[in-house]
Amino acid sequence: MSRSHLSSVVFSLVMGPLCVALSTGSGSVHAQVPIFVRGDADGNQDRQITDAILVLNWLFTGGRPPVCLPVADSNADGLVNISDPVALLGHLFLGNPAPAPLSAAEISVCGGVDPEAVARGMKEFEQPDPNGNPFACATCHSMSPDEGADLLRPGHTLLNSLTRPNYKGTATANFVGAVNVCRNDWMAVVDPAPPGNFKPWLETDSRFKDLVAFIKSLQTEDQSPALQFEIVAPAQSGPPTQGEAAAGCKLFNRSCRICHGLDAKGSELGPSLLDVTTLCQENPGGLCLNANCEPMTAACLDNPDYIRYRIRLSGPNHPGQVYNVPQGFTLAGTVMPFWSRDKLSDGEVEDLTAYILAARSAVRQGMEFDCNTQPNPDGKVLRRGKFTGLLHGVKGNAEELDTRKIRLTEFSYDGGGISVKVWLYNRGGNIRNGRAIGPELKGLPMSNTTFVVDIPAEVALDSFDSVSIWCVSVRQDFGHAEMTPVP
Repeated sequence: MSRSHLSSVVFSLVMGPLCVALSTGSGSVHAQVPIFVRGDADGNQDRQITDAILVLNWLFTGGRPPVCLPVADSNADGLVNISDPVALLGHLFLGNPAPAPLSAAEISVCGGVDPEAVARGMKEFEQPDPNGNPFACATCHSMSPDEGADLLRPGHTLLNSLTRPNYKGTATANFVGAVNVCRNDWMAVVDPAPPGNFKPWLETDSRFKDLVAFIKSLQTEDQSPALQFEIVAPAQSGPPTQGEAAAGCKLFNRSCRICHGLDAKGSELGPSLLDVTTLCQENPGGLCLNANCEPMTAACLDNPDYIRYRIRLSGPNHPGQVYNVPQGFTLAGTVMPFWSRDKLSDGEVEDLTAYILAARSAVRQGMEFDCNTQPNPDGKVLRRGKFTGLLHGVKGNAEELDTRKIRLTEFSYDGGGISVKVWLYNRGGNIRNGRAIGPELKGLPMSNTTFVVDIPAEVALDSFDSVSIWCVSVRQDFGHAEMTPVP
């Protein structure tokens, strides 16, 4: 039997009349470091019938090869032959066991990262250290580009951070040193035995290696420049005459809300800024009003100078701290991070200051400062579905309104994740081919809430039939609702 005849027979017996065209495509110069899975011959991180077709085409018709040989070895016998696509099809359609995980040696051969290590590393990134405070890497850092981000964070993105030449303004030359600064200064991690001491991670520690595997899995650049940032003192003192409270409220809910909650009402990470019962500390020692270190009159949130100071100069002030502070000033000695000039402009600091003062004034008058950020929820329901929750407490309902809005009702979500959005997709295709809409949800916990987002004009209404709460950075579904028409 000829090679081409054998291929035809195999396709007739195994595939039936199915005909699939495979394209090699042309990727970008830099691609994310792949996560390889046995059986996923085309490397899209999903085992499908197309993977079996690709291997058969390669074996018998000279088609495109698999992304690497170990992933094509579905039965893990060390060989790649016709038994491998048959084994994969048996798993996909006959309920046979899934292909075995790749070994560390096979992952190394493929040049990828261990998916189990990536999963553990994502937890290290997203969750607080059990021996520290409630902060996690994801509290201050994203895994997406900082430019154009909906949610502003005081720390810079860790995307491509492994390829930077140095860290913390050249204070440390390696990534593990930068991580240990964060664990010590911001996350307040102490070693449980003996208690009270900070024990830095080594590059050989398994938890650090898992974190590196996660960050590497999203890497898109082989080289990245060192970060340039400047810690600055407040640009002015006295009342925020140039600040706009309404703009400050919207900015607060794009930045400070991760710790201090929506509309400054507080969260488990940071206190409410609307508590007007807190007494001021008069003439606080160590807080300077300007470079001449004139003493600040009061340390409380009714003092605009104190608000500015905490925005610009919060952070550690212990001996040996690595940050360059403006002459005449010290950091406040807190785990609240500073906001450098590249993260917030002087005008934005004034807007935030004006908002906090206005919101506290409203509380004293028995009112609430209105940010007017919630879109109008009215409209006729066209399609509706109930969320199947998977992670972060997602539950509730999703509705499509005839006003081009998605309304989430009785909706709950714990605010966790990395970069989280409402995600529209078609369940007949791959969920990863959907698109994000609306504001950043990370740091926006909701409980039995109605939440509404607009459907952008460029999105065709027939292009989606499902809604997910989607972690954009790592392409993970926290929960989804499959919508059906409402009579």
